[in-house]
Amino acid sequence: MQSSYFLNMKSLNFEFLRPKWPELAGLGGFAEAYVHSDPVGAISKLRVFCEQVVEWIHFVQRLPKPYQANLIDLLHNQPFKDVVPQVVLSKLHSLRLEGNQAARMMEDLFNEMYPKYGGKFCQTIVSDDPRAESMIDDFKGDGSNPDLTIAISVDMLDTGVDVPECVNLVFAKPVYSYVKFWQMIGRGTRLRSDLFGPELDKTHFQIFDHWGNFERFEQDYKKAEPVRQKSLCERVFEARMNLAATALEKQNTSAFDIATGLLSKQISDLPTGSIPIKEKWPQVQSVLSKNTVREFSAATRATLEQNIAPLMQWVDIAKFEEAYIRSIDCTVTGRTHSRWC
Repeated sequence: MQSSYFLNMKSLNFEFLRPKWPELAGLGGFAEAYVHSDPVGAISKLRVFCEQVVEWIHFVQRLPKPYQANLIDLLHNQPFKDVVPQVVLSKLHSLRLEGNQAARMMEDLFNEMYPKYGGKFCQTIVSDDPRAESMIDDFKGDGSNPDLTIAISVDMLDTGVDVPECVNLVFAKPVYSYVKFWQMIGRGTRLRSDLFGPELDKTHFQIFDHWGNFERFEQDYKKAEPVRQKSLCERVFEARMNLAATALEKQNTSAFDIATGLLSKQISDLPTGSIPIKEKWPQVQSVLSKNTVREFSAATRATLEQNIAPLMQWVDIAKFEEAYIRSIDCTVTGRTHSRWC
């Protein structure tokens, strides 16, 4: 597991910690190993290092802590400031700020991969952002940005925030506090009726644990096998492919022309700025021509099915879902093409 792997990471500067604090030595070694190849990952590990140092200083010195305190609260805790030299405090604050910036880079990467969402779908919520409280309201569905669906939290959503609609939790750092571990799990346990439609209640949630926290605390869990569901746009594309194949077989030229024309339109509407589209650009280019699609050769059909259809998941159809639902209904049942999109 990831947790045991990083614990064994050797370092040049942190080995003196290993006899008493192997987790800190492992985190330091992890950061050293990736400081050149993945500086963002390295700084994120050092921020976790900072969190653990601050927690353990409070524990060893038996310092009182504010209720449900996050890292910035603990750093500003007066008893803590009284026992920690200013030069050390300054370094700890620097690690906190740099770690926050690393989280924002995750947001930037998401926006690069999914430009169709315009930066509103995924956002980073950190304590030093003056918009933090309003962004939490957005995530809860009570704010001005109803599109906020993925929140990258840095000590802001671990405890004390209830979002019953939350069905996916990602643990992107090691957790050493048993209490905090269960508080984080609690973000997904809130029930929500009719979440997925009438009488389709929230019955479970998923946790993506990248740091072996469940193993660390020896907690049982039900492992889920990831299954990719086809998007509505992909299903429409495949239905139109089937319609074109059937029309060709039955020599229905009119239906064939309509189906291949709609396929070409969907291909031309692919978001060219999206990274998954860029990765498949040679295959996309090979079927951009309407004539190529209309030829509907075996090679073209294979490209459409194997390479192009899965790319349809990256097309934003949020404002046109009802039309696509009608489209796939009409395509499958063979009703009049005047209702197709």
